[in-house]
Amino acid sequence: MEENREPSGNPASFFLWIKDGFGLLRKAPGAVIGGILILCLVEGGIEAMVVFPHGDVVGMILSLLFTPAYVGWMILCLKAYRGENPAITDLFGVYAKFAPLMAAFILYLLMVIGGSLLFLAPGFILATKFMFAGLAVADRNLNVAGAFRFSDSIARGHKWKLFALLVLSAAPGIALMIFAQLNEYRVLETPWHPYYNFASGFASGLLFNPPMGLFYATAYENLWKRHEALVAVPTATAAPDA
Repeated sequence: MEENREPSGNPASFFLWIKDGFGLLRKAPGAVIGGILILCLVEGGIEAMVVFPHGDVVGMILSLLFTPAYVGWMILCLKAYRGENPAITDLFGVYAKFAPLMAAFILYLLMVIGGSLLFLAPGFILATKFMFAGLAVADRNLNVAGAFRFSDSIARGHKWKLFALLVLSAAPGIALMIFAQLNEYRVLETPWHPYYNFASGFASGLLFNPPMGLFYATAYENLWKRHEALVAVPTATAAPDA
């Protein structure tokens, strides 16, 4: 497969996204590490103080309301990547766009679940096409429909790289969730009390949040810049008609 390049010469590369993502830990260590820790503390607190005494349903509702903070985490990483001044407040500044962010998240979730229930392939395709919709709402101030169109346009032609990114980002958290479920059904005999719940939530966040923010931000920035460059100079990059 050829490596599609924009006129500036930057490749749309999975390994570049990973490399640049880890590089954010050096570019803005205070904001990046601080953002990770705050998310993990909140997730651990939800598990210990909400899920443990009140059950999974209440915990799921509170976690849903916390969803925009994950987009804020991506914005923090995106600012670090762009050489701007990321701050911990970026985690919660996106709540000014709470309604469109929640609408984009719920629509994305329904599309992926619905596509997966029909056949696995549609769910996979929709997951990669629209994975940047929420980030586009926050970063580009788009409405929900515009954000989905934008995500589709920058992801086009890169589904396998984006699928690999999804798997890499989700795999650690999924493994921990499986462990937690085994423990809940007493397959594993780990004490089930608030301290364990806090540790489980904190560890889940520590596994899930860094790749979601670091790698999604670098992939998003790389793909939209490439897309803009290709649109700007179509004669230099367009493939000949079949």
